[in-house]
Amino acid sequence: LLTCDDGASLLPTLLSRSYCLRLAPVGQEECRQALEEAYPGETGEALERAAFLAGGNIGRAGKLLTDEGSRAALEQAFALLAGAAQGSEYEMLAAMAPMEKSRALAVAGMEQTQRLLGGVLREKAGQSAGEAPKEVKQLAGGMSFPKILRLYDGAGRALDMLNGNVSQALALESLCGRMFGTKCPEVRDPGKGGCG
Repeated sequence: LLTCDDGASLLPTLLSRSYCLRLAPVGQEECRQALEEAYPGETGEALERAAFLAGGNIGRAGKLLTDEGSRAALEQAFALLAGAAQGSEYEMLAAMAPMEKSRALAVAGMEQTQRLLGGVLREKAGQSAGEAPKEVKQLAGGMSFPKILRLYDGAGRALDMLNGNVSQALALESLCGRMFGTKCPEVRDPGKGGCG
């Protein structure tokens, strides 16, 4: 049994000898039901929020309910995007301050920011699979499509920079620069680690 998230990245010799079974996340309601069985002590609101934010990925939703690091990264992502929705560079920088101290939190924070922005974008476009949490609805109402897309792209670039071993401060500042249009360094090739 071999699992991967991108079949195109496998060697053709492996693919020719394999049977591909494509799996997709379950729907939000099915995810919530699975969470309800696995975590009976959680409130309905917490289960709905986790199911929505995990995009139907039951394991990821479970981590949002139980893992302190995942919850901390998600709260940082919410704070960051609330600052962006207000147009406050200060609020965004304040939300990112804890991420400057921990690369693990910075990486998890940018991953959660991208996932959260995906939910905000689906809500804004009216394509949510289920009921969005109130915070997601507020963010969708407070940001335009171009702003959401700039943030999504900026979080992806910051994540690439972090994975390319660029300092947390520089990577996170690039997100603010992307959002507010200020000139900021970009890593052209994270594998080489140089700015340019």
